[in-house]
Amino acid sequence: MKSHSPPLSICKRAVLAILLTTMAAPAAPVSLFDGESLKGWESSHAERWRIENGAIVSGDFKEKGSSKFFLFTEKSHADFKFRCKFHLTGDPKTGLIKSGIQFRSAYLSNGHASGYQADIGDPE
Repeated sequence: MKSHSPPLSICKRAVLAILLTTMAAPAAPVSLFDGESLKGWESSHAERWRIENGAIVSGDFKEKGSSKFFLFTEKSHADFKFRCKFHLTGDPKTGLIKSGIQFRSAYLSNGHASGYQADIGDPE
């Protein structure tokens, strides 16, 4: 008597396809910033960072900083799409409008970062 069941290899493929589809379902987006605090963030220069009008701000917009100050998320994020808005003000001659984003970077013991960087604003 002939079996009407599909060959085992087809069944395995179907199960594997269902499992991969289930496992690959995108996770809900996670906001890294609550708009009110620096909860979930860390820096070796925490005093340089503050929240103003729902935005993360550093600097006083009057003096050029003598060093780079980094702000890191407390958690690591492996698979992500990063979106943000920047508002830079100042005069390019003063160097007050330079910023950037470090991503896939390590937090070094000296408070700096090592990894990829996207510069924003006028170069120094």
